[in-house]
Amino acid sequence: MVHPSRAAGSRGGCASGYDELSSIIRSLRHHLSRDAKRGWVSFVATWLTVRRPVTAALVVYLVLIGLPLAELPFTARVIIELATGATVFVSLTVILWVMCGRPAGAERTAWKRFRRRISK
Repeated sequence: MVHPSRAAGSRGGCASGYDELSSIIRSLRHHLSRDAKRGWVSFVATWLTVRRPVTAALVVYLVLIGLPLAELPFTARVIIELATGATVFVSLTVILWVMCGRPAGAERTAWKRFRRRISK
């Protein structure tokens, strides 16, 4: 008995194996490119979510390394750094949030809680 892939007029086992492999490679390329795009979109979405606090944290770092506090006692230095860092971070985060059009997020939730507390 002759195997159908070896019958006269067929492309043979090797050609059909090539077609299957080619089909698998095309499928893999499709899925990898789709996942790569999704990964990039995921990265961009994550960056858009964290850009304001990351920017504020970077500015806090730059401000704190620029303060001439080396000669102060440790406790005084820590208190000044904490107060300065918190003030700069919160202020800049709110400013960036307002500049971005007050999008939904953690800032909006915090703003609502802050206003609710003040109005009591």
